[in-house]
Amino acid sequence: MSWDGKYPNIYIGTDPEVFVRDDNGLLPAFKFLPPKENAETFYSKWANARVFWDGFQAEFGCTANCCIAYTVDSVRDGLRGTLELARKNSPTAKLTLQNVFQIPAKTLRLEKEEHVLLGCNPSQNAYGMLGEHVLNARKLRYRFAGGHLHLGIASQKYNPKELESFVRFLDSTLGVWSVGAAASFDKPLRRKYYGLAGEYRTPEHGLEYRTLSNFWLAHPGLANLVMMFTRALHGAFQYGGVKEWVAHPQEVVEIINNSDVRKARKLLELNQKMLTKVFSSATYGYLLTNPENSPNIQQGIRIGFEGLESVIPTPEDFELNWKLDEARTGEWKCHCDGKMESWKDLCQSIPKAA
Repeated sequence: MSWDGKYPNIYIGTDPEVFVRDDNGLLPAFKFLPPKENAETFYSKWANARVFWDGFQAEFGCTANCCIAYTVDSVRDGLRGTLELARKNSPTAKLTLQNVFQIPAKTLRLEKEEHVLLGCNPSQNAYGMLGEHVLNARKLRYRFAGGHLHLGIASQKYNPKELESFVRFLDSTLGVWSVGAAASFDKPLRRKYYGLAGEYRTPEHGLEYRTLSNFWLAHPGLANLVMMFTRALHGAFQYGGVKEWVAHPQEVVEIINNSDVRKARKLLELNQKMLTKVFSSATYGYLLTNPENSPNIQQGIRIGFEGLESVIPTPEDFELNWKLDEARTGEWKCHCDGKMESWKDLCQSIPKAA
């Protein structure tokens, strides 16, 4: 069976982390958010998100949906709730796309144990790798934020070997593309401990892919694209598309773990034909007469080669990009209906080259 670009619909969810800073630097999430067991829920018309602290970073659990637009709505609920509660603590609080922070030694020494501990349970790894083991969390000067994706594929009943093959396929495609996309934001230091190539868990709903940072929080359109990309890759994996992508596993591991942008873009160039096909599937380009001319496809590829700033000029402006300040930006209606909220709208806003 060959992959024709179409895909079976699946539920996509996420539980991203984000740091908050104010005029004094990092604002620890435990200063303004409740613990996970008392998470505060923020609602919108079609979705909701549960917001809580996970050490120094904020985390929120989002509504999974087979309509990705509603999952993105839920991400906005989480960002909105995080910023709203942070501003009650510090009026100058802002969300930031910076995903690695150095924590002052004094803070690590004096804070409560529950705030300093590294909260994540161990991950599985498709290559059998482990991040550096931290015996004493007070001695680890850095904290990190991830952008994990959850796929509702339990019904596929993949055996462990098949699931690991799928994770490796996600690495060689989405993972490598993300290295190019997040070139200005991701640091190799993070992947010494967390978010290594091949990192995943197997919750009841199917798969949690844990390699990505939170770079895709830069804009709802980018979040939309990353989730559509992931869904299309699942279809490609199911129907033989994995055979069309050329990548050596060791090369993929080195690209991701070292955040090697040059090698990532070289690999994307080698696979550009397949990359175009995947983005065509992800953005419904296969329904078009000339999908290669679709800006949705062209800009998706461009991000991998030139970084997310090539399409999103203000990636740190969460209030503008996610319409968190509606007096300034206009109302967030619903991801399906509002302007500048989807990947399609974002691409249509980019001036055409002369």
